Amino acid sequence: MGVILREKKLSKGGVSFYLDISHNGKRWYEFLKISAYGNRRSDEFLEKKKLAEQARSTREYRITIEQVGMTDQSKQEKDFYTFLLEKAAFMKTARHAKYCITLFKDFTGNESLAMSALTKDFLIRFQEFLIKRKLHVNNCYGIVHYLSSAINKAVTDGFMNDNPFAKIPKANRFRLKKATPKFLTIEQIEHLAATGQGIPDDLKLAFFLCCFCGIRWVDCYGLKWDQLVSQEIDGKKISVLFIEQEKTKVGVYIPLSEQALSIIGQRKAIAQNEPPSPYVFPYLCNSEKYTTNYARMAFYMKKWQQQSGIHVHFHKARHTFATLTLSQGADLYTVSKLLGHSDIKHTMIYARVVDRLKIQAVANLPTLRGELLVNSDKEITKKKKTNSKAPKAKGQPKKGKAA
Repeated sequence: MGVILREKKLSKGGVSFYLDISHNGKRWYEFLKISAYGNRRSDEFLEKKKLAEQARSTREYRITIEQVGMTDQSKQEKDFYTFLLEKAAFMKTARHAKYCITLFKDFTGNESLAMSALTKDFLIRFQEFLIKRKLHVNNCYGIVHYLSSAINKAVTDGFMNDNPFAKIPKANRFRLKKATPKFLTIEQIEHLAATGQGIPDDLKLAFFLCCFCGIRWVDCYGLKWDQLVSQEIDGKKISVLFIEQEKTKVGVYIPLSEQALSIIGQRKAIAQNEPPSPYVFPYLCNSEKYTTNYARMAFYMKKWQQQSGIHVHFHKARHTFATLTLSQGADLYTVSKLLGHSDIKHTMIYARVVDRLKIQAVANLPTLRGELLVNSDKEITKKKKTNSKAPKAKGQPKKGKAA
């Protein structure tokens, strides 16, 4: 291995410094974007050359530690909060990153956190801190899962040797508690439709559409008219909704029921009196920021909840669609494809809901008054006993004798 500082003469009389690197049988050049002009003995020229030499030394050091499988010590002192925000900008998860940073600051009392501080003991104590905050176990699981993913990225980028979360015993880790999803009944949907005074029409229709096609809020608020298409299946043209899911980046075609088409029809009728827009629900998407959109709509959903007495949440509408389709006889695999799940195990949570509905349906069957067949059985038994003791009729021949 060799890293040599070289100079390239410039047309204006100065020199540009670059590195001549040989490593693992390969040779390449890296230009430092450091140029020096004038007398080679001047302070300015010598200062630029000294800076280039430092760059050469740093590059040689990094190649060495990569060769022996070590982690750059300077990288380990990088602020984890800064790294989280940089990763969040790339992954579009700034809201989660900021929340985790706030929790870490409350836990440590410090405004910064070096990568080297993320040890097994530190993270165990952080988990205990989350428990003391009385957060739901699923929230704790989500926080730890997000942080573990971020640390895995840090390991890949060379900031850490390994993920300390992997060293925590399974008994001390948070486990996801699978809760039964909450959904709306047809009667509750009708009640919501009868209430909602002062709630924007776009919000109400978008919510009801989610109840009958199962899309997420993030896919609903930016829904466009050109996503409503027709497909020919078995010689019949049907209306479908094409969604490229924001969460999974997977395209899904969702056949639209009569109720879903009716909701879209109502929206089309309203849109005729509005300025032209490519969006189905333009009132929901007048801001480019996801958090701003949802925060604005959350105000109206809370107001709608107060009027109706029913909890209104867009993911609850998705649960409602899954439950309605399963209760109408659809199989889990079909519902999984309609919801756009990458794995059917994510759809299994709705199976318990449908089992509960089956149990309730059976429990609501009417019962008959009195006992069945009990009296008739006694009657039959009584008759048999009576017949066995009955006297033979007069003139009846005895067995074995001719008449």
